[in-house]
Amino acid sequence: MLKPSKFAIALALLIVAGSAYAPATAATKVKAGASCSKANSTTKISGDTYVCTKNPLVKNAKLTWVWTGCITANKQYNDSVARLATLKAGAAEAQAKINQLKIDLPTDEAKAKEFDAKAAAAKVKQDNALTEAAANAAKVTQYGLTSDAGRAYQKNVDLWNKNATTYGLAVKNFQRAAAALRDKASQIDKEQKKLDLNNQSIAAANVEIASNNDTRKQACTPGL
Repeated sequence: MLKPSKFAIALALLIVAGSAYAPATAATKVKAGASCSKANSTTKISGDTYVCTKNPLVKNAKLTWVWTGCITANKQYNDSVARLATLKAGAAEAQAKINQLKIDLPTDEAKAKEFDAKAAAAKVKQDNALTEAAANAAKVTQYGLTSDAGRAYQKNVDLWNKNATTYGLAVKNFQRAAAALRDKASQIDKEQKKLDLNNQSIAAANVEIASNNDTRKQACTPGL
């Protein structure tokens, strides 16, 4: 099996993170993968930068000279895993919301119908109030606004118009309440579209993780 090429690995890192590392050109006294003592110190080996650290892919690893391309590749892999976890949490939350909305639909529709009935009853009262206001207004015209009877009927007109306005506001409020409850049906569709997009992102994240893991395995090959 051929040893992974640093140039190929660096090119893969360039595609993901926009950075690359120069390929090895000549041997030096310090060898890649050799033991080192000062953590996080760096050195140049054949033109590449190495850091004294534990190889993230080696079990019970000790301090060795690890190519910085390995460190970058490992970070990219871990970042993609973290993104996937966030996406999955968001998908679970969205699905739970959809499930609850579906459970609430029958109850919400029953409540909406109650508001429909209240709106209809308020509308009848509004219409009656307007009818009474019109009847009293006719009496004002009959007796004259300056007469005692006319002034009394005018008070009735004002009162019935006020009642009609109050009932009209009640009609609108009951209608809004019913509409808000029924809006949950369309809200389910909106949430489902968001969930579908989230699931697409999850699928893409899984592909990204697999690609980053392959690059990481190559970049972190002991002694590379």
